[in-house]
Amino acid sequence: MTKRSKKVLIITYYWPPSGGAGVQRWVKFCKYLPQFGWEPVVLTVKNGTYPLIDQTLEHDVSPSTIVERSSILEPYTLFGKLTGKNSKEVATPSKAFSSDGSRLKQMGIWVRSNIFIPDARVGWYPFGIRKARSIIRTHGIDTVITTAPPHSTHLIGHTLKKSTPELTWIMDMRDPWSEIFYNQYLPRLAPAKALDLFLETSCLTLADHAILATEGMKTVQERILNRDYHVITNGFDPDDFPERTKEKKNPVLTIKHVGTLTSTAIPHTLFKALATSAGKDWKLVFVGSVNPEVEHIVQSLGITEHVEHTGYLPHLKAKEEMQDADLLLVSLPEGKDNKLIMTGKIFDYIG
Repeated sequence: MTKRSKKVLIITYYWPPSGGAGVQRWVKFCKYLPQFGWEPVVLTVKNGTYPLIDQTLEHDVSPSTIVERSSILEPYTLFGKLTGKNSKEVATPSKAFSSDGSRLKQMGIWVRSNIFIPDARVGWYPFGIRKARSIIRTHGIDTVITTAPPHSTHLIGHTLKKSTPELTWIMDMRDPWSEIFYNQYLPRLAPAKALDLFLETSCLTLADHAILATEGMKTVQERILNRDYHVITNGFDPDDFPERTKEKKNPVLTIKHVGTLTSTAIPHTLFKALATSAGKDWKLVFVGSVNPEVEHIVQSLGITEHVEHTGYLPHLKAKEEMQDADLLLVSLPEGKDNKLIMTGKIFDYIG
């Protein structure tokens, strides 16, 4: 007789049709969990403000996987009006906190930084709690995993654990919480910082297990709370990289950056070096969301004809772009702990 799988509730904001890096970790984990005796039940949002849409990721979700969705109240329409951006732009890390210096846009960023703690998805909390409790009762679940960002997802896990202590609650941290790199560039007041840190510490204290996506994150998180942490890195899915029958030959040296490029990760020195290269027999291709400042830099250096932007591509197409490159570019955001960052694209680049 085949041993019956145990069910585990995965609570994640990002789920297909959402695209981008944040969704892929648990889409792939859920794809392979059944091989290890776990049947995932997923709770996500029904009307999320996703910066990227990728319908092709749904192909990685087994038809047998139960996916439940609940409502969410998100402030991105108001935030967009204040900052002069549409809801997609304000939900995109490479564009959300950029400003042309106008007072209205600066006020919008201030509100986002100091009112919505820990983040602007906190409106999911009451709906997520109600739906999660229903799912736990219906399916007899005793293990819950919350994955973040957005870190407000962990508040759902905190409440579930506090009201039902016999639940096993696992926090999965894809990025740091209060120490996430872009917080140092936001106009956050002391009360907002204190509340954010309090919420993070409370969750880490109560959680049965805490998973980190990189070994380097331990250095950051142990400053917040000294407890046991498990490291489960991202990876690459071999199914995403079928063997190529013919290697493509590029006419010039082709460098590609695949993924989101935020303002603090713009490789200024690389741009300057390429602009002075003899003959300029090269091409730099950005696949994904890129901060608008890049276009201004490229124009000022006179290298527009050598730089391409494809925009966001479905994940399998993005993997093809990686395979066709001569060099793959990683550019980390500036910050005190940037040497500890291991981006998800590293693993796909290896793949």
